[in-house]
Amino acid sequence: MKFETLLPRSTPNAQPLHPHLPWEPRYRHIASGLLAAQFLVLLLFVTDRFNHFVGTKDETTVFQAMYQIAHDNLNPYSQTTGFHWIQNHGAFAMWLLAPLDRIGPPGLAVLWLQVIAVTATAYVTLRWVLLFLRAGAVAGLSDRRLKTLAGLAIGILVLAPWSYWSVGYDIHIEILTAPFIMAATLDFSVGRYRRAWLFVAITLAFGDVSSTWLVGIALSAIVAGIFEPGLRRVSFSLAGALAVLGVVWSAGMSVLGFAKGSTFTSNFGYLTVPIGHPLPKHIGFSRLIRASFRHPIRFVKEIAHHWINLYANAAPYGLIGIATTWTLGVPTVILVENNLTPGYFFNEPSFQSFPIYGFLLVGTVMVLAAVTRRWPSRTLFIGLVCVVAATTLSWAVVFLPHLTTRWIAVSDAQAATLRSDLGRIPERAPVAVSSGVGGRFANRDRVYLLSPDLRVNHLTQPLWIVDAPDLNATNPLPRYDAMFATLLHTPGVTLINYRDHVALFVFTPTPAHPTYHLRAIRAQVPVWTLVGAHGTVVRSGPASGWYVRGDRRGGALIDGRLFALTPGHYRLVLHLQADGPVTVELQNPTTTHVLVRRTFVATVQRISVPVSLGSPVNGQRNFSGYAPFIIQTHQTTARTRLRLIVTDGPGSHARVSSVALYAEPTR
Repeated sequence: MKFETLLPRSTPNAQPLHPHLPWEPRYRHIASGLLAAQFLVLLLFVTDRFNHFVGTKDETTVFQAMYQIAHDNLNPYSQTTGFHWIQNHGAFAMWLLAPLDRIGPPGLAVLWLQVIAVTATAYVTLRWVLLFLRAGAVAGLSDRRLKTLAGLAIGILVLAPWSYWSVGYDIHIEILTAPFIMAATLDFSVGRYRRAWLFVAITLAFGDVSSTWLVGIALSAIVAGIFEPGLRRVSFSLAGALAVLGVVWSAGMSVLGFAKGSTFTSNFGYLTVPIGHPLPKHIGFSRLIRASFRHPIRFVKEIAHHWINLYANAAPYGLIGIATTWTLGVPTVILVENNLTPGYFFNEPSFQSFPIYGFLLVGTVMVLAAVTRRWPSRTLFIGLVCVVAATTLSWAVVFLPHLTTRWIAVSDAQAATLRSDLGRIPERAPVAVSSGVGGRFANRDRVYLLSPDLRVNHLTQPLWIVDAPDLNATNPLPRYDAMFATLLHTPGVTLINYRDHVALFVFTPTPAHPTYHLRAIRAQVPVWTLVGAHGTVVRSGPASGWYVRGDRRGGALIDGRLFALTPGHYRLVLHLQADGPVTVELQNPTTTHVLVRRTFVATVQRISVPVSLGSPVNGQRNFSGYAPFIIQTHQTTARTRLRLIVTDGPGSHARVSSVALYAEPTR
């Protein structure tokens, strides 16, 4: 039984497809309505993300490049990457799309364009399914079963969660390219070569990453030639042309310096050296291929190590979907690329794997049709359809309700503060901003991602600094948390606004000191950011000297979170003044365990308390979902923010002037 023969090629000698299925117009109307509803949901979701300032380094990079190209800078330089935008991935197509950035607030149109790409991919998927079902009608499948398969396809497209997940992680080339690589594969599969090559050209215009997917189409063409001897010569010639074009284009991008964003060496270099050896400074594609032939088992083990996410990516769309000729190649190449990279960032279900989802759905419909032709049992057909539908529905129930909480970590109050800060910053002024909220601040010539090591030279105008430690990244580091206190003590830096754990600073350069740089990180937390319900911030002098005093009614004058820490040994240091008993308590909020509880009586002193933090409850691997519907996320270093509570008694007068948390030196 050859699955691919159910979809004849459009050659003069091929059996014509069924010209029109009687129920097809009604199906198209229903499908169009459901896809339109999904489009609106996605549009509202990405707009909500945008309004909440959610984004990452990639979004900041893309938004800045699009803004500059739209405003006549055709060779924009990205401070977030350290090179020109064209050198990121060689995505020439973005120059044609950049004028859209003038529509609405900068950056929003690009996110909307990504939603359009998701819907376009769904349209190509359904078009492929309908072409296949027309061939199925010719092959003798019953009208009822054709309708069932068509309904299953649209149900999976609308309910499967990863399309929604994919637009949650800012803006990426993979999503924009997906409809074109899928349309190219469809047209090659039915012999429409002229239009297919046009889609190939568009795919190449999106850069080096998508060019490797042509090897996937080549793989499918080879399999097609093996199954159909009469088309072997044509299929093998097509495979050779596509493989050479994809490899040469990708290698050419690298040689010309247009693939610096792909980090080929850091992603795959570990596979070319013995385990434990340092990474090479540079590797080429040929070296990786040679390593795969010398140690193939190692490559297989690395891919198998990510089996949870391999399963999670495919399951909502049908695990069997990869088992057909033309839905095999592209998903295989993408899954291999994603799962050979260390960690879980590239293989977690999301944007990086988005192009495979349509292929898997089409393949699932093809396999179900082939099975029902080979074994016409009504019970078997209904059982298989129910299993596929129930699997998709289960993944949707587990993950879709958490869409906004998973991808929108910025509260309404924090978004309002960020919007206010954005309005304060002059349009042409350079900005350094925490990476988790950088996109909205990228509509300017110079935007930097705030880090402890950031250095900005030759400033001729003030540098505005937006520090949001909680929003800096999905996995915050103590050094980033400590930047707030360091900025308060840095000469030339002035605090403009602080609200909802978001701080706005401005660094004013002088002829003698035109460079912004943090010389040393202070392991402190500004005590006034931890004020409790019974505390009052005393704003006397510069912000670095503000302190908190009790209201004499008794209660928590300090109640707030400290740095995000890994397991280890630390020392909590407070400068405390009180004329009555004061209790200092340090809690681990993830376990509700009290790490420290000390009571001090009538004291004016520097309090130093040792703290031992064990392993966080989440362990070293983070899973999301409920077994067997789980994914393994890329937030692989679990950290804990400790909660500090300082309480005084009624009638006593207490004040806390500083709080610090140091790592104990290793012995």
